[in-house]
Amino acid sequence: ITPDQLVANLSTNNARQIYSRVAGLNIWENEGGGLQLSIGGRGLDPNRTSNFNVRQNGYDISADALGYPESYYTPPVEAVGRIQIVRGAASLQYGTQFGGLINFIMRKPVLDKKLEVVARQTVGSFGFYNAFTSASGTVGKLSYYTFFQYKKADGWRANSHFNSYTFYSDIDYKISEKTSVGLDVTHMDYLAKQPGGLSDAMFAQDPRQTNRERNWFDVNWNMLAVHFDHKFNETN
Repeated sequence: ITPDQLVANLSTNNARQIYSRVAGLNIWENEGGGLQLSIGGRGLDPNRTSNFNVRQNGYDISADALGYPESYYTPPVEAVGRIQIVRGAASLQYGTQFGGLINFIMRKPVLDKKLEVVARQTVGSFGFYNAFTSASGTVGKLSYYTFFQYKKADGWRANSHFNSYTFYSDIDYKISEKTSVGLDVTHMDYLAKQPGGLSDAMFAQDPRQTNRERNWFDVNWNMLAVHFDHKFNETN
């Protein structure tokens, strides 16, 4: 999946739009901000994408990929260059999850500029606001890509507002024409109010009512990765 080629709301990580071209996916939408991705493949439980091996730039982003596979962090799609989805027998090389692999490949530094800045401000219904700012460039042998995203909303139901902060930085140093070493730093912190589930009778009475005034979900996620890249020949 190439987000730049989609007609989708990238500011809210709208999973129904982003993954609409992938057959056989079941999608849960827990909130309107795209804080957590909840998809499952061909009948598997979508809850926090626990049946997929979820990665960013090739490394796991869940706390425990096998014992506790739920994914609480979802990269902002505005900063993602490609999303790889591998299912079936080919996915066994990445782990034992029945769903397969989802790999978020973040945008790479621009090579022909010293500084390129992208700033987007998005507003929407129910108090939604998204501020995304990225900087990228190459100076000599050093290249970088970094972004910061702030997102908030009040939610369609009462007691469903959230605040989210995400920071990412990729710094690469080119050792030679075929070899480079880099450092990825990711930080995400969000606080989300969860209004609670409704029975059929409660939904028929008032679908916007809430029964969880003190139900909060607070996530602080940090990842650090060092990567060494070498191009052996023209095909790999």
